[in-house]
Amino acid sequence: MSNKDENNKTEKKYAFEGSVIRLTEQHFQAYKKTYHAIPDLNSVLFTLDAYYEGLCEEMTEDEIKKFKKGIYFRIPAALNKKHEYYLVNPPAYKQVEPQDNQREEKDWDFV
Repeated sequence: MSNKDENNKTEKKYAFEGSVIRLTEQHFQAYKKTYHAIPDLNSVLFTLDAYYEGLCEEMTEDEIKKFKKGIYFRIPAALNKKHEYYLVNPPAYKQVEPQDNQREEKDWDFV
């Protein structure tokens, strides 16, 4: 086996890769299924990642390592909070489903 093959074998593929948060496809899909009320999981994850990155800027290297070890306990808590919010307050585009007869062809002229 060549070095190139070994490098590809050990390199992880992430479904979401931020500065702090990295999720495999399996974990990403599990979060997507569990927190199904969140309309845009990527957006929430990017926001969390940016927040956590900001927190890390003010930490020492040891504090960052400790923080990153516990990050995967913080993510579900934050996602659950958003999930509960969206269960009670669904986005407007999810509240009302248009009937087939509500739109006429002229509404789609811009397409």
